[in-house]
Amino acid sequence: MHQTINQLYNENTKLPPVDSILHFAYLHTESEPLEITYDEISSVHDSKTMGLINLHEISLLCKWNIKHFIISSSAVVYIPTFNQCAYLSANMVYDSFSKYRRSLGLECTNLFFGALQGAGYVSRKKSVETSLGHSGILPTNISKILGTIGLIISDDNKNIGTNLMISKFNFEDVKKTGEQLFKFDYYTNQFESHSNKDVIKSQDSIRDKTIATISDLLSISASKLNYSSMKLKDYGVDSLFMVQLKNWIEKEFQKPNIISISQLQNSTIDTIIQIIQNSLNNNDTDSKKDNNKNKDKKEIEKVEVNNAEMMKDLFIEIHDKEFWKNEIKLDNTIRPNESCSLKENSGRVLLTGAAGFLGSHLLIDLLKQPTCKYVYCLVRSQSREHALSRIIKTLSKYQLIEQITQNDIENRIIPIPSSLNFPLLGLSNQEFDKLSQSIDIIVHAAATVRFDILYSNMNDIASLKELLKLVSNNKERLIRFLHVSSISVLFKGILDNRIQGDGDNKDKIPFLESINLNIGYVQSKIIQENVMVEAHSRGFPSVMVRPAFIFANPKTMIPNPNDAQQLFFHSCTILKKCPQFDESHFLCAISISNLCASLVRLALLDESYWSNQNYTKQIPLVYLFGEPIMSKPLFESVSRQMSYPIVDFKEWIDSCLESSNSVCKRLAALIPPVNSYDIFNQILSGLRSNDDQAFIKDRQTVTVDMILKLFSHFANNN
Repeated sequence: MHQTINQLYNENTKLPPVDSILHFAYLHTESEPLEITYDEISSVHDSKTMGLINLHEISLLCKWNIKHFIISSSAVVYIPTFNQCAYLSANMVYDSFSKYRRSLGLECTNLFFGALQGAGYVSRKKSVETSLGHSGILPTNISKILGTIGLIISDDNKNIGTNLMISKFNFEDVKKTGEQLFKFDYYTNQFESHSNKDVIKSQDSIRDKTIATISDLLSISASKLNYSSMKLKDYGVDSLFMVQLKNWIEKEFQKPNIISISQLQNSTIDTIIQIIQNSLNNNDTDSKKDNNKNKDKKEIEKVEVNNAEMMKDLFIEIHDKEFWKNEIKLDNTIRPNESCSLKENSGRVLLTGAAGFLGSHLLIDLLKQPTCKYVYCLVRSQSREHALSRIIKTLSKYQLIEQITQNDIENRIIPIPSSLNFPLLGLSNQEFDKLSQSIDIIVHAAATVRFDILYSNMNDIASLKELLKLVSNNKERLIRFLHVSSISVLFKGILDNRIQGDGDNKDKIPFLESINLNIGYVQSKIIQENVMVEAHSRGFPSVMVRPAFIFANPKTMIPNPNDAQQLFFHSCTILKKCPQFDESHFLCAISISNLCASLVRLALLDESYWSNQNYTKQIPLVYLFGEPIMSKPLFESVSRQMSYPIVDFKEWIDSCLESSNSVCKRLAALIPPVNSYDIFNQILSGLRSNDDQAFIKDRQTVTVDMILKLFSHFANNN
């Protein structure tokens, strides 16, 4: 085959190299189980499997830069029939092959087709179509399938998953098959099972109750459940299932936070039962701990009343509620003109923070979008030349400068020397008016990211209010406002390591009642969110984003210098030791590249958040963070790679507090004096592990390998 292709190119020298491979060949056979022969299996695999392997190998030999490698499997892989062994086995190879090519950094997408309406093998054999229909697989219009394939190979869809299902189902009929179909359990659970006769009758014990409930939620007979070796997530369940199960556990056993969402996902049924039993058995111990916590809380509350100045050593300001309410107030003139409407977003962006870590990466991603005309960059500087110099210097620092062109620098980046916290952003009246008429959207990414500063020494609130004044200055049209906040607002502070609110309150704005328990950075973020709520209620089209800890750029591995998690990692390399974590602890972050891609989509590519706003309801909130990484195995890997000992967490905290190193000192501001172990763990996680059910968008993964590379980077640069 290689020789034939070489001959073809030798005879046609102008023939371009292949950049796409679509492998849809197949041979379908049917046999009774006892009648399957080697020749049948071989013939089916020759056309599908061997053809696939040959195409893969020839693409490597010819060094083709394959943009699209699309292969076709069948939906019957997940709803198998007894007489299609050869066909099914060939299709199952495809599932693993697509993942294998992706693991090599090569493109591959495997499409699982259902029955084709009016075409293909099924349409020619009505008995097969009827059989599939009884199994819940319905004919899919051929135009929809072709349209989906066209969408996959379009330039706008480069992040397609490895295995995609293109089929129409009747999940009620799928349910009736009685098969244990893990991939479809999320959809079939909505239909009540009336045939689950062997659910355990005894409901007296914790074990019996838990098994019966899981069996009912999964709609799988209790006798078919795997208790000891199969994790709950392996049943194909969604986060909605996890929330339902967690809520039932807490309601049934009358105790909050018995088990986290992460634990439910990654535990077997036996382990889940053991966790519940241990938690209930430890009630007495927990009561004693709670008494100690209450004692600590009373002592700190006494400090608040008698000596608020002492709290400033912890970078916490104590004020009454009226003070904080006054901080939220917006001038009554800051509101859009009633005649204003939302016009088309023509791609004129005002960006704050372009001279920082997040802003510089965001600037690059904005400029990559053809729909982005200009990026106006507010930069603290004395002149336009100085502002541009600061931007270029930051882009060079983070190895981003090569990603933009001279045309971008000269014509698309418009630096504006300013002072955000000054009246009119430090601009003249004429400059302020002109800027308000020149933009379609504000992306507010600037922030004072310091944990050792008091609220009163921060200017972020004044900056936000001046930006809102800029928006209201345009009397002809509405300007969109994308505000980057932080998940730190969900943390109640040094006295209460719970997130703000419970249940449905997780996607609401933090309460002012607990603001006095937070450091200045978090106090500022809480006030800013409340200001944005007020602005939204006045009719400003607004979206708030709460990113997790912002991880390094995966391509350059240059870290975020102000990120709390990365300060923690860096401190580990300085102290040359790692803390011991419990099984339930996890870390959660989002890489800067994934965060910026999501922000750009919100700003320029997804108009749905802006066109459907209801100003009488909650401001749209979007969470952006990745899949959790369990802390214990992570730091065991770090320990092996870096030859660091693993020490008790409290010992590690003491070492950090005693260190004179500047990195450790910066991190020390986040370590509270009361209940430091539990609360510092929560700070590192970003969200408590039982909070996975919060309103989450766009989970993206920071991997263990990426974190290990970052540790090496820190160690080499200490």
